[in-house]
Amino acid sequence: MKKHFMFSMAVLCMAAIVVFAAKPVDFSGTWILDESRLEDTGDMPRMDASKIIFKQDEQKLATERFVSNPMMGDFTIEATVTLDGKETEDETEFGLRKATAQWSDDQKELTINTTLLMNWDGQDVEMKIKEVLSLEKDGTVLKSVSTRNSPEGDIETTAYYNKSK
Repeated sequence: MKKHFMFSMAVLCMAAIVVFAAKPVDFSGTWILDESRLEDTGDMPRMDASKIIFKQDEQKLATERFVSNPMMGDFTIEATVTLDGKETEDETEFGLRKATAQWSDDQKELTINTTLLMNWDGQDVEMKIKEVLSLEKDGTVLKSVSTRNSPEGDIETTAYYNKSK
């Protein structure tokens, strides 16, 4: 009985060490879009950045996204989100941006939920974006799965980025 209790305690301690030792993935670096892995979205223009720069510390993730879009031209989107689950809010050239970030239980995926409140041709528009970030291939490939609302319904796209050396 005593051996069984000691074994159970050892297993619990090991589990606690694993849980508390888990560190979140670090997305820091420059990431280049792998255009060969883009899926066809038909007539819908993609909004994937051609390059993303992430700067991450324990409290926040700062991003610079370099986008080229046939309707909007070339532009850069800069944003910072806290990694504690609290909402961040900032004014952008497109409108008011509110965002939260949440780690998965294993801290290998980061989900960023963004609401952008815009005025488009005199009409107030609310765009919601859910982006799930994860790393593959020993941290050399960034996977971004984005879901955006649109008048035609939700649109989900997946983009892969290779880490720049």
